Amino acid sequence: MSLADKHVVVTGAEGFIGSHVCEMLVQAGARVRALVWYNAFGHYGWLDAVPAERRNSIEIVLGDVRDAHAMHGLLAD
Repeated sequence: MSLADKHVVVTGAEGFIGSHVCEMLVQAGARVRALVWYNAFGHYGWLDAVPAERRNSIEIVLGDVRDAHAMHGLLAD
C-alpha cells in the first residue's frame, strides 16, 4: 500500500514513538498532521529533534485528544 499523498493524523506526536512514526510517514510521502499536547513552552517534544527538512513537511497542531471540539477540527479535512 502506497502512502503517497495520503492524509494521516498522528496523536501523541511529541513522544518518542509518535515523532518517529511522523518522520517515517513523511519519508513514505504521506501528508502528516501531528497532534502535540499543548504546553506553555512551545516545545514539540521529540519532534524538535526531527531534521528541519522533514519537520517542515509535518503540520503540527497543538491540542489535547480529550477535547472533542478540537478533534473534530483536527479531522475536518
